[in-house]
Amino acid sequence: MTKHCLTSFLLAGLLLSACHSNTFRIKGSTEGIDEGDTLFATIDFETGIPFDTMVVHDGKFKMKGKADSVRQCIIYRAHDEETSALLFLEPGKIEVKISPVASDTRVSGTRINNAWQQLTDSVNIFSTHVNRLLAQYYSDDNTEKEKESIMTKISKYADNINKCICKVTKENIDNELGYFLIIDGSMAEEDRLRLIGQMPKAMRERKEIKNLLNYLETRQDETFNDTLSDFKFP
Repeated sequence: MTKHCLTSFLLAGLLLSACHSNTFRIKGSTEGIDEGDTLFATIDFETGIPFDTMVVHDGKFKMKGKADSVRQCIIYRAHDEETSALLFLEPGKIEVKISPVASDTRVSGTRINNAWQQLTDSVNIFSTHVNRLLAQYYSDDNTEKEKESIMTKISKYADNINKCICKVTKENIDNELGYFLIIDGSMAEEDRLRLIGQMPKAMRERKEIKNLLNYLETRQDETFNDTLSDFKFP
C-alpha cells in the first residue's frame, strides 16, 4: 500500500512538472521608477501593443505565462519607452532589472537571456573605450598623427565588438537570439550573409530573413560592380 502511494505521488509530480515545463516566470526589480507606475510587455515590435501590464510595488514587479516557443519581448515604462528591457520569453525563471540607465538594466536566469546579457556586457565594455577615444579624437590638442593613432585603436575595438556579436550569433544560430542579432544589423554585412547560410531552413524561410538576404546580396553585387568600374589596366 505504501509502495503504491509513493509510486502514485512520483507520477503525479512528473505530470505536474511536464505541465509547467513550458511556462515562464519573471521576477523583476526597478531603479528610478515610481511606486505604482505601470510597465507594459509587448512582443509586437511594430505597434508596441502590450500583451500584459505590471504595476510596480516596492520597486518590484512580476509576470508569468506560457512559452510554447521562444519570443522576443520588451518590457517598457508607460510614457517612457527608453526605460525598458529587451529579453526572451522562454521556459524557466527570468530575472529582470529595469533602470533609466541602459547599462544598469539586466536580464538573466535562462540560457538565452544569460547569453544576451553576457553579450550586452561585453559590447558595453568595448563601447566605453570607443566613446573615450572619440572624445580624445575630437579634442583640439591632437595632431593629425595622434588622430590617426586613435582611429586605429577605435577600429580595433569595433572589430572586437563585431567578433563578439558573430560568436554569440553562431552559438545561437538555431534560436531567437541568433535571429535577432542577424536582423539587428550590428555586425558586418559579410558576416550577416555568412551566418544566414548557417541558419536552420525554417528560419531562412522567414519573410524578414528573405528580405534581408535579398538586400545584402544586392549590396554585394553593387560593391562588386563598383570595383569593376573603378578598375584600370596599368
